[in-house]
Amino acid sequence: MLYFNLKEKHHYEKLNEGIALCLDFIENNQLTLLKDGQHKLTEEISYNVLSFKTSSPAERPWEAHQQFIDIQTIIQGQERVDCQQIDKMEQGQYKADEDFLPVEGEPNFSVNMEKNAILILYPEDAHKTGISVNESKNIRKVVFKVNVSA
Repeated sequence: MLYFNLKEKHHYEKLNEGIALCLDFIENNQLTLLKDGQHKLTEEISYNVLSFKTSSPAERPWEAHQQFIDIQTIIQGQERVDCQQIDKMEQGQYKADEDFLPVEGEPNFSVNMEKNAILILYPEDAHKTGISVNESKNIRKVVFKVNVSA
């Protein structure tokens, strides 16, 4: 897992060409103009623009992925994201068609996401997103999916 401010992207864009493309897209586009829903950036990279109301940790599911790296950023509002190493979680049945692995357990740490914050989650990073920071509020965010083989 990596958590940083967009202005520090030069430290992380060298990790992977797909990550670099996503960070450039975030920096060079007006994310507020993006329409909600699924979109393609390249053949190997997609992104989903989401609008929803944050809620309590009990109302949010834990998840992990095997085929994709998540790159998340906030367009409007803020959310808390709980994180834990996947090997410290109880793992459910992997759904390959959704690249979704349900997991259960306790967080190791949390980060508060707001505008210009970047969160990169690798397959070994279990996460619970959409948690209210102080109270339930509407947020908009973008979640990029970068194929780990890209």
